[in-house]
Parts: sequence; C-alpha cells; structure tokens
Amino acid sequence: MIDTELRQGLIVGASGFIGSLLCKELNRNLKARLVKISRKDYVDESFIKCDVRDSEEVKKVLTGMHFDFIVYLVADTTISSLTGKIKHIELSVNGLINIVESLDFRMPTKLIFMSSAEIYGKFSAGATECSPLSPRSFYGLSKFLGEKTVSFYEKSIPNLSTVILRPSLVFGNGGKDRFFVNQAIRTLKIGEEFNMTLGEQTRDFIHVNDVVSAILKCLKFNDISHGVFNVSSGRGIHLKDVILYVSKKLNSSSKINFGALEYRDNEIMNYEINSKKLQSKTEWIPSISLYDWISAEVENSGE
Repeated sequence: MIDTELRQGLIVGASGFIGSLLCKELNRNLKARLVKISRKDYVDESFIKCDVRDSEEVKKVLTGMHFDFIVYLVADTTISSLTGKIKHIELSVNGLINIVESLDFRMPTKLIFMSSAEIYGKFSAGATECSPLSPRSFYGLSKFLGEKTVSFYEKSIPNLSTVILRPSLVFGNGGKDRFFVNQAIRTLKIGEEFNMTLGEQTRDFIHVNDVVSAILKCLKFNDISHGVFNVSSGRGIHLKDVILYVSKKLNSSSKINFGALEYRDNEIMNYEINSKKLQSKTEWIPSISLYDWISAEVENSGE
C-alpha cells in the first residue's frame, strides 16, 4: 500500500553522492517538505549546515521537531588514518544518536539507515540479509555499530520504525575519482598508465539511481516498515574485466599494469550480494548495469 502521509522528511547527508539525487527525486515524487542537513559550508539556501557529530549544533537545529520520515546517509569512505577511523564511528553512531535524541517521536516516524554490504566481510559471496556479519574495514565496522544503534532505538521508541539498507559498491555520475570505475575512466581517457592488482577479485556494482529508487520504494510502501534489505545487482564482476572493458570502449593506449599493486591484507576476493528480498517485497529491480553506464559515459564524453 502506498503511504500518502509522508508530509515532512529529514535528509541527513543531503548534499552527498546519494543524498543530492535523493532530494531531487523526493521533490519530484513525494512532494514532501524536506529539511536537508549537510556538513558542507554552503550548498544552497534550502540546506542547513550542521555537523551531526556536534550534539549542541544538532540540538539548535532540530530540538523538538517531528518528521514523518528520516533518511540517514552520513558517511565518509575516503578516510583511513587513525583520526579517520574514529570519524567513521562518530558519523555512523554518534551522529545518529544526536539526531534521534533531538527529535519528537510522539507521532510515527520511519527511519531509513544507509548501511553497507561491507559489513558481510568474508561472507560477501552470495550474501543474504541472514548471512553472518564480519566487517573487515573500519567503515564496515562503523556501519555494523550504526545498525545496532538503529535496532536499539527501534526497541526503545514505540513510534519509531526502522529500515536498514545495505548497498553494494555504488557507482554513477557524481562518484568520487578515487572510486575504481571513475578512476579507471579518467586515467585511461588521458592515456596515463593504470596501476592495479591482478584484478581477480569480484565486485558487485549498483548504480546510484537504483539505490535512490530502493529508498523511495521503502518510503512509499507501508508494508516496508521494518527490516534489513540488501541493495545490489546480484552479480559479481572481476575488476580485471572492468578495466579491460573501459580500455576497449575508450580505445585507450594506456598501459594497464596488472599486479603492480598488492592485494590488501583484508582483501575480499568474492563480493556478490543477494538482493532478492528487496525485489520480492517492493518489486524493485536494478535497472542500470555497470557496463551500460560505462558505454554511455564514453559516448557522452565524445570519445
């Protein structure tokens, strides 16, 4: 059943890769009033600058407010230092606590927490929502702890229902250059050498539009008021095949140095996530494949 009572929503991490697209789609599809939180100094007048790790700052912005839905997207996948590791935890846990503790839950609220399929770790091959959790990175660990925080609040607050989404590797326009696919296209396009591992590891890629579509499905349907859902293509692709496809589409002269980089100590070799649960509950299906997107990107660039 379509939920027609979603009048006001809070988007935390609204200016990010997923958040910026989500806000556009929410304005188009739900017509709900949005409060958009961003850590950036300035996006536009519709955004509120707020660091969710700062409890006093959050209180000033949100104390006593009620929202029909909250989408918590805050994350930073680019940090690896000790300070960065602590920041992962602060964003996924402390920030979530600050948000929830500031709000009014006298009326029903649906919270969607953006986790990550990284929490499956060594159990990522064909992982379902029931697979064991064994994160191998601080980012994955932070999402694991964030999920535990979400579950705690759902049990503690009667009017709070929660949905946890675990996307695989998100790609698409607006993705950071450090993401493997974006980096490959940029480097091979200008003819530079590309250093990588042997590329034997598989990765499950999901387009940002499909992730946003999954969020909208979970918001729109009353039947989706609780649960954990993977968001993925369901297909593992070898990174070697990805880079060779990019090279072929670009007709690139770049030298690809397979084996120039060592595998990480905690490398996940088989990463393929099962999203059949979400598909059966909402009729959501991934619509943009990695190879189709690469082809479109090359054509649009005039190559």
